[in-house]
Amino acid sequence: MCAAASGGEHPRRPAGPLDVVGLVLCSVGVQLVIYGLSRTVQSGGFGTPAVLGPIVVGLACLAAFAVHARTAPRPLLDIRLLRDAGFSAAVLGTFCIGAALFGAMLLLPLYFQVVRAESALNAGLLLIPQALGAAIPMPISGRMTDRVGGGRVAVVGIAVMTLRRSRSRRSAARRPTGSSAPCCSCVAWGWGAGRCR
Repeated sequence: MCAAASGGEHPRRPAGPLDVVGLVLCSVGVQLVIYGLSRTVQSGGFGTPAVLGPIVVGLACLAAFAVHARTAPRPLLDIRLLRDAGFSAAVLGTFCIGAALFGAMLLLPLYFQVVRAESALNAGLLLIPQALGAAIPMPISGRMTDRVGGGRVAVVGIAVMTLRRSRSRRSAARRPTGSSAPCCSCVAWGWGAGRCR
């Protein structure tokens, strides 16, 4: 709506045909790697063919996708952008933060249900403070970013998240279940502040 209200016409570049080869290689590669990793427990470890087979084939598909993306005229994902040092650093930082946060989000429900013997409902309720903790600092950190810059705000947020996560890991075994809610909220607060760069 803002673009329509601003007036003026902007020429559109033709999107070109869909990179079907790249789409197939990327999709199949990612799915095979995830499938191989998910078979680890059922197959008795990483060394079994049921695990290594899909992972090796999936990594080969991803390598073929990278080679194809460098030569295709309109690749599905232009990996040549990674030649820019600033862009590569931003991608790496986003990946590390996402892996740290979303990896924990996948493990926390399992921790509450398997280790703490909580029901699925209680595990979900215990994760609500994490959502609130991430939502509250976002507008505040956005205003702080305008004043002091995104780098300082992101460093403070990531430091809060890292320190709280390390302290919770040390005392998780002897901490009451109810006290996990403030911990999740504090970790999410650091993530919410760190995301507004």
